Amino acid sequence: MKRLYHVISGLAGGVLLLAGCEGDTIVLDADPVAPEATTLSVTSDNPLYSAQEGRRTLRFKTPGGEVVFSVETNAETWSYTNDNEAWLAVEQNEYDGTLTLRAQRNEEASEPAAEVVVTAGEGSGARTWTVEVVQNAAGTPEIVATPNRVLIPACGSLLSASTEIACNYEDWEFTQSCDWMLVERQQDKLVFTADENTSSESRQVEVKLTAGYGDRSISETVVVEQDGRAFVRALPEALSFDYRGGTKTIAVSSNFKWNHAADAKWFAVTRENDVLTVTVDPYDGEQGRTENISLTTGVGENTASLEVAITQMGVNDKYLRWKFEIPSDNATATAMIAGEVDAEINWGDGTVETVTTANPTHVYATAGSYDVEVSGKVTALKSAGEKSYVVEVLQWGQTGLTSMEDAFNGCMNLKSIPSDTAHSFDGVTTFNEAFYDCQTLGAIPAGLFDNATRATDFTSTFHFCHSIPEIPE
Repeated sequence: MKRLYHVISGLAGGVLLLAGCEGDTIVLDADPVAPEATTLSVTSDNPLYSAQEGRRTLRFKTPGGEVVFSVETNAETWSYTNDNEAWLAVEQNEYDGTLTLRAQRNEEASEPAAEVVVTAGEGSGARTWTVEVVQNAAGTPEIVATPNRVLIPACGSLLSASTEIACNYEDWEFTQSCDWMLVERQQDKLVFTADENTSSESRQVEVKLTAGYGDRSISETVVVEQDGRAFVRALPEALSFDYRGGTKTIAVSSNFKWNHAADAKWFAVTRENDVLTVTVDPYDGEQGRTENISLTTGVGENTASLEVAITQMGVNDKYLRWKFEIPSDNATATAMIAGEVDAEINWGDGTVETVTTANPTHVYATAGSYDVEVSGKVTALKSAGEKSYVVEVLQWGQTGLTSMEDAFNGCMNLKSIPSDTAHSFDGVTTFNEAFYDCQTLGAIPAGLFDNATRATDFTSTFHFCHSIPEIPE
């Protein structure tokens, strides 16, 4: 064996290893990391709640009702206290992180009050949130909308909602300024009719109700919200695997809760929050296989769906295969096929096309890892375009290769190549600078050139391949 020896030296900080007399290893750790500070956020979008100048106040009207708060914290658990349980009902739901406050109709001439305190964390690191809760006394001049917040779908056959108005003055009025919604009064009711929302973003408007005059005027606010058009997206939009199988992830985004389903028996899907992990079994079949993961989201008539293709290539010596690692969305990759080209190329993202020209290109909509497969006639391999995307050659194939000159020249992220097990190099005459400057190529597989009996030019084939530890004989 001819060997290339590389010496790498460096210092590592943070941990020191010392050998004791008895052969034990003593580990001296660096300073311990301080625990993460407890965070706590309690919010509500109900108009009855006000948080101004550091004071948080929830004022129920005489009929009572309920207000929901969202609780977000990095602590494992959180709790609450309520100093007036006889009047105010409080319900905690740790599963969805909500705290619901309820009050019944007040028939008394006095204003009941309570203080609700939410606590997250323990000891000196605990965080608290306090709200003062009061309710109007019976007979207080007021105008009440039930409900005071309404939701309209983005699309469908029913794009309207209504609220009942109760007022202890003789008459009341409303004002609003909105170009996508019609507001109509029907006796003691307001009816809201919206246009279709073609955007994925929700939208809302406040409708103000007033009654009385001067210092005896009263008001109420009704919040009307319209959902955005449902969408579900996957990043990447397709996954490809070679015959060895493996594990990859899909990040899913949506403006509603979403679900997934897959019937395939050769891969498994697990979900954690908004990430799907796909694990594919090894495969010994010759033909590739494809199944979909179905993503669905939305409510009622406002729904969306997406099919994410999971593709696995078979074991077939005739295919030329390599792996692209695409670092960003909408990136253009160039295939290294050249010479005489009359082939079919599967780009690994669901796109399959026939190509007849050298170095065809393809735009990948989303970043990710893609296995590319080529079948047909390709007489040369020659790198072009953005060369850093190629990270692995999986199989040389049977495409009629005659030249490997500059095949992967400058592909600095190419980490591994296979041996020639399918007589792919029988007709190749040159390997001139084939792997020139492939700085991360980790090894030259044994028997790589055993079938390259016609090759006469190996000039600088592995020049500047600094990561190769040994050269086979």
